[in-house]
Amino acid sequence: MILLVAIVLIAGAGILRYHITSKALVKASIFDLSAQLSDLQKWEKWDKLIFHDKTTPNFNRSANQVFLPGNIRFSLQVINPAAFVLQKQENARISAQYIMLRSVNADMLTQIEWTTSVTGFEWLMAKLTGKDKIRDELNSLKSFAENPSHLYGYPIRVTTVSAPMLCLNRKTVTKQNVKSNIPQMVQELSQYLSENSIPYKRDYYYVSYFPLDSEHMEVAVGISVNKEIRAKGSFELLKFPVNGRLLVGDYAGPTADIHKIYAAMDKYVTDKKMSKVSLPMEKYPHSAALNSAAIKLQLIYPVY
Repeated sequence: MILLVAIVLIAGAGILRYHITSKALVKASIFDLSAQLSDLQKWEKWDKLIFHDKTTPNFNRSANQVFLPGNIRFSLQVINPAAFVLQKQENARISAQYIMLRSVNADMLTQIEWTTSVTGFEWLMAKLTGKDKIRDELNSLKSFAENPSHLYGYPIRVTTVSAPMLCLNRKTVTKQNVKSNIPQMVQELSQYLSENSIPYKRDYYYVSYFPLDSEHMEVAVGISVNKEIRAKGSFELLKFPVNGRLLVGDYAGPTADIHKIYAAMDKYVTDKKMSKVSLPMEKYPHSAALNSAAIKLQLIYPVY
């Protein structure tokens, strides 16, 4: 009798199916996660269940489907911006998984609920082996969504002020001559500091811009100093709070595309509910050629 019951239970575990829901909290907005989940082609950036080293996907973008070797098809149905159904068809067998997004609070925290159907035997094996494919999916998505480089396109981070004093050389120039004026302004500033025996950082400088009208712009070039100076002519001192916060983004790419990191940083500020407290600054190595086709810089926003 006991043996018969055991056989029935084992057989039932292999046949009967159960819905299992796994959950994860992600430090990202529900809108950003929805954008990642609603397009199956974007899953390729983080997914481990469908896309792995041996797969060669064939996308049908209009139908939100992907075809894989072995007569396998995955289809993604967007029920609403926070609810999705992932369907897998392998030959004649069809299975579905359900994904829900819930905004937890106003601080960029979202809960993902991922529901799948498994047999009792599959559930037991997952517990015994520690291999949980859905948990792996959630961890992979969480890692992707919480990495600013993935979500915003650039490495972006919050840091504290490392150069509390800048000596500035401030001038009004025509917009078409902004870049050509900067090297001369840096040279003038370096000469002024040297003549006044003021130690300064020689490996990089900062630039900020303020539009005045349709033709003119105020440009400020700054160099880090460790000694206060008195304002004289176009030269002045800018001081930052010692424990002030800076949002820093790294850019390396076409000079014509610098505006893209500005857009990414602005989105980060909005998403994280920060406020900019002064003009952005571009930080360049002294060796930078501003008129080159490609450039490397750091974009810095003083924030709180």
